[in-house]
Amino acid sequence: MKKSSKSVPAVSLISPEFKKLFDSQLETVFANVRSSLKFHSVLEKQNTKSRESKIKGKKINFDLIQRAYDFAMQRHSFQKRASGDPYFVHLIGTATILSEYGGDEETIAAGFLHDVLEDTDTTKQELIEYFGINIALLVEGVTKLDELSYKSRKSKHINYLQRVLIASTRDIRVLIIKLADKLHNVRTLGFLDPVKKMEIASLVLDVYGPLAHRMGLHNLEYELEDLCFPIVSPEKFKEVKSNIEQGRLLKTQQIENMISILTAKANALKRHYGFDRKQKGYYSIYRKISQLHKSFEEIDDFSVLLVLTDSIAECYEALGLVHTTFHPVPGKLKDYIAIPQVAYNAIHTTVIGPNGTPIKVHIKTKRMNELESKGIISWLERTNILRDYDEEDLNALHTPSSLSEEEFPFYDALKKDFLDPQIFVFTANGGIVKLPWGSSAVDFAYKLNTEIGNCAEKIKVNGKLVPIWTVLDSGDIVEVITAKSPTVKKDWIDFVKSHNAKEKIKQALNLKDEKKETLQNALFIVRAVDRTGLLADLSKIIAECNVFIDEYYVIKEEGNNIVKDCFLVHVAQKKQIEKLIERCKKVRNVLDVTTS
Repeated sequence: MKKSSKSVPAVSLISPEFKKLFDSQLETVFANVRSSLKFHSVLEKQNTKSRESKIKGKKINFDLIQRAYDFAMQRHSFQKRASGDPYFVHLIGTATILSEYGGDEETIAAGFLHDVLEDTDTTKQELIEYFGINIALLVEGVTKLDELSYKSRKSKHINYLQRVLIASTRDIRVLIIKLADKLHNVRTLGFLDPVKKMEIASLVLDVYGPLAHRMGLHNLEYELEDLCFPIVSPEKFKEVKSNIEQGRLLKTQQIENMISILTAKANALKRHYGFDRKQKGYYSIYRKISQLHKSFEEIDDFSVLLVLTDSIAECYEALGLVHTTFHPVPGKLKDYIAIPQVAYNAIHTTVIGPNGTPIKVHIKTKRMNELESKGIISWLERTNILRDYDEEDLNALHTPSSLSEEEFPFYDALKKDFLDPQIFVFTANGGIVKLPWGSSAVDFAYKLNTEIGNCAEKIKVNGKLVPIWTVLDSGDIVEVITAKSPTVKKDWIDFVKSHNAKEKIKQALNLKDEKKETLQNALFIVRAVDRTGLLADLSKIIAECNVFIDEYYVIKEEGNNIVKDCFLVHVAQKKQIEKLIERCKKVRNVLDVTTS
């Protein structure tokens, strides 16, 4: 999509016709900025105790955007894209996307300029002089550096992505500019060769789509993924699209009936709710089916009934109206107003529709709905989701990426801790803990802190003792009961989900290994009449005596029910073995205990 060289022909490729088109698109950008400012002025006024909005009276710096437009057009005027169009087509496209999502003047200006450091002879110092340090840093954050040597395209891109995300922890606009840049490039993938097209589309589905989701840029996410899905898996896309369209047709008819019924009831209560239909992307639905191992018939959100209110209080009133009109499905209520996601608030529920099939319902205020399509970038700038992550999670972003093909620590951390879907669980004291989807109770323990994770002995979920490897669901109340000394086991690595937990377990095991080197080996043999629970009783005593088990095997005697449980253990003192023998002899069915 981009030129690999900074050398350019002598003649500008921007014809009068293209210049006229670009000027028209710039006016669209200006109109989007005005609309976004107006939206945020109303939104802030509603959210402040004062009648005066902080945004009211703010002047839009159209001159900054105009200067960035002119500068980028001049610097890129001799370059073209794979389609043969002037390269500026990409820059005006990126800036337009940023304006549609509510980018401020600096963000949009950086959108115009985001390739000048990479593809022209422009220097960072020039950008600082012309546009200031903020815009220079934004452009630098999305610029690929090609002076380093990489073993593969994958390792090069992963290191670049790491740089972008690290820059985004300081200013979230860097990542948003990159997503807008990627979306416009994906819209024009048709001009690339099949191999490169597949490579880019695969990376979008793997990384950029989930990143857009994490940013709350859901419309951008759906477009990115639905453009790349048919490139990566054309046959699967056809199958999924056909099934979804059939499902939507059936759902649409039911939703229209439900809207008529609910509108009549709302009018009778003198409530003026808005009703609409909402549709998720094809790939988003396909991913949900794959992750949950469900069939198309089991998915209820091909089409969603959207209920829009004027206030948060009315959202809960509308929920009552929906549930008293249509039978709710147990366990399907999710309150993202009380526990919001990134840039997203709504109440989700599922009810049985008029024809007896489940219908998903989303209830939100009109302002919440507008936030998804207007001004979301400005909201993200104030909250910076990456900056608000736990420090231990962000440390994974700064881990240098390996240049080998097999190992990418940063990439693993990014996918597991940042891009996977998330769940929200509660501590016993009512605190909220955010974890990757599929996390175990051990992930939860390590999220609280390292010591709790290392010493986790028992887990209670919703008041009941459960195995330590139990997978958690959103809404679970989790309590960790700790031992006085570390209990960490090697097999924990096999079931924990988060990169952070895996690294903490490895560190704890390394400390254990260092301790083991100072211990003595001993073969500990227990001869007993076999019974249910024998091994569990012996293992518990061994653990209580602080003895490390290195190996275990069992020998069965022929002709009877007698077994020899053999433990290769490590002990620091002879007294530990003596105490162990004494206690094991008292275990039911034990005949003899020996060591060697």
